[in-house]
Amino acid sequence: MKKQQTVVLEKPGFETKSTTLYGMQSDAEVDTYRKVRAYLLQNPRANAMQVANATNVSVYKITQFVREGLLRH
Repeated sequence: MKKQQTVVLEKPGFETKSTTLYGMQSDAEVDTYRKVRAYLLQNPRANAMQVANATNVSVYKITQFVREGLLRH
């Protein structure tokens, strides 16, 4: 039988067994990223302002995630 491969949507460096994501310094930043990503999975056509209003995360932080390649369009 073939083994199933796990698909990782995050940038290379994502660690599934810890709360560390590539380039993130704290658990709070990881939680912020996960909140934004969860919203975008449910609302894929939302712009940065809509995401910021819905998640209480700054537009600056959201665009930083995009620039670092952690969020894709």
